[in-house]
Amino acid sequence: MSYQNIQLRSIPVVVHSHRFTTTCYNIPFKAIPHHLEISYIEQGAVEIYKEDRLLYTLPEKSIVINFYEQPLRFVSKAPVHSHVTVGLVGNYVMSPMSSKDVLACSRMHSSHQPEYMAAILPYQNKMILDHNSRIYRLFDKIIQTNTGALGEHSLETSALAMTLMAEISKECVRQCYVNLQLPPSDIVYTERAMDYIAAHLSQKIEVQDIARAVGISSGYLSGIFKTVTGKTMVEYINLVKLQRITELMSSLGISAGEAAEQVGITDPSYLSRLFRKYLDIGIRDIKKEKDKLERENR
Repeated sequence: MSYQNIQLRSIPVVVHSHRFTTTCYNIPFKAIPHHLEISYIEQGAVEIYKEDRLLYTLPEKSIVINFYEQPLRFVSKAPVHSHVTVGLVGNYVMSPMSSKDVLACSRMHSSHQPEYMAAILPYQNKMILDHNSRIYRLFDKIIQTNTGALGEHSLETSALAMTLMAEISKECVRQCYVNLQLPPSDIVYTERAMDYIAAHLSQKIEVQDIARAVGISSGYLSGIFKTVTGKTMVEYINLVKLQRITELMSSLGISAGEAAEQVGITDPSYLSRLFRKYLDIGIRDIKKEKDKLERENR
């Protein structure tokens, strides 16, 4: 399965949304820059063609993302075909992601604050959804809002569209974890541990305290946390603290020492060792990079 990482350089605008039913679905689509459609196939599987070559088939109850990067033809041979679609226009940059990339992205935030908001969307694969899912209900909400008093190009429809992309991103991550065949409880316990760490970032965090809050033994939690995230709990805690430090330095313009105090680190030598060990950079390198970005953006 493949995915696309979508970096949003602008707020996406909903240019159309509809529910469509037909007994003859055979429609060509031209390449349109910065245009993408998110559709849910309600009934009648769809075959995607490039010229006369079949690229892939999308079954009923699946999500399809059309990035309009090339001319395509959508064909359904079913007696009746129906789908719901939200069309968006915006400035975005795409980059391919594998299942491993998706998991790596979800397991640990990057060491530096991302410059743009991003979504993970399925690409040429089969994301099957139930009619009762939140994603399906969001399609209806967008259609309803988009045809209401405010209509197209409203902030509300754009916000709902971004929520739709966020929910699809979560589903991409969830399906990648499912493919690893991990027990659902392991994922739940790990997510609770990550939430605890985020809520207590300004304090000294002990594994025993996290395990107590989650409700399982520290040994069992340590084992499943490493399996799910690919990091030990100590590694994860330190990386999250370092990320927060770099964010504070960048957003508030404060020193590394001042930022470190916000996450419970008061020893400058220890802080320097953490940066070298986990990020392979020095504290001064962070400031130099920030100054360089500021000069480039002037």
